[in-house]
Amino acid sequence: MQYWRASIRGGPVNPASLVHSSVHSDSLLQLLKVPICHPFVEFVCASVVITAAHGGHGLRTLPIHTPKFTNFVHSTLRRGGVTTSILLVALVYIYRARCYGPILWEEWVCERIFMGALIVASKYTQESSLKNVHWAQITNTFGTKDIGRIEREFLDVLHWDLHVSESDLLRFQDGLIVAATVWRRSPGCTIPMNSNIAPSKPV
Repeated sequence: MQYWRASIRGGPVNPASLVHSSVHSDSLLQLLKVPICHPFVEFVCASVVITAAHGGHGLRTLPIHTPKFTNFVHSTLRRGGVTTSILLVALVYIYRARCYGPILWEEWVCERIFMGALIVASKYTQESSLKNVHWAQITNTFGTKDIGRIEREFLDVLHWDLHVSESDLLRFQDGLIVAATVWRRSPGCTIPMNSNIAPSKPV
């Protein structure tokens, strides 16, 4: 989605929501300022693991949260140039998937949940987003057909329930504010967003 600044009641629109900032609570505006840093990524990874364990029919044995998965998330966010607002929406979808399920528990289950939520969030919140072929290049793990399948399966899991409210986002406020606090003590952990893959029109 193209960001622009416009005057509404004497002030700018918020670039993440494209409505006037005064419409939002101070808590949400604070949340949108949380940088995508290592504690934020760990929060996302933990959320994915819990969702994978739910599977729609109660808790199963938690899949192992491996450094490999964390590195995958780090790399995807960095190479995809993902913003805080997109990642917050992806978190809402990751959480929502627990309610709908079941999630097919096969190889790469955590990566599939993460990518499904991220791709759907990116396309839902932006008029111009990365194509599936770009996501395949970014992950260097899944092919373009795999990405398409992951997206379709995740939409089915959500029953196409993509609406996101302010209360949905604020569900993660406490955990992410703690992440921001940790980051401020070690600011070097911020993930540089240096995607060399140009965004294109949605698929």
